[in-house]
Amino acid sequence: MNTKTIKVGFNVLGKNRKRRATFAMRALKREMLKHLRTTDYALDNSVNNFIWARGKAESPTKVEVTIVGDKSLRVFLADSKELKDFLEKGEEKKEVKKETKPDKKEEPKKELKKEKTKEVKTVEKNYKKELKGIKEKQKV
Repeated sequence: MNTKTIKVGFNVLGKNRKRRATFAMRALKREMLKHLRTTDYALDNSVNNFIWARGKAESPTKVEVTIVGDKSLRVFLADSKELKDFLEKGEEKKEVKKETKPDKKEEPKKELKKEKTKEVKTVEKNYKKELKGIKEKQKV
């Protein structure tokens, strides 16, 4: 979990008044790209709602965000309700995974495959014996 304050005000000044929130979103995404060095992240709705809350002409100059995750990155507004809910759900999922891992066993699957191969081999042997018997009958 990493908290970062992103300044979007300098990208908004001097731009078309009716498109300032759009430029603020672009600036936010550009800064996230610089910070995370990847485009594989998801912005939470709370960030979007914060920027667009005052309308498209009056966007905020600074946005404080929190970045969560290792592989799948999520960007939340700092100290938001959505962030707290996400963290609580993540802890519950981790606890569930710890409980379910010992229950999984791959060994019986391997044993079943070995048993099937033995059955197949015996069937093949019987089939070959039958073919030999049929060929001997055809010769006589």
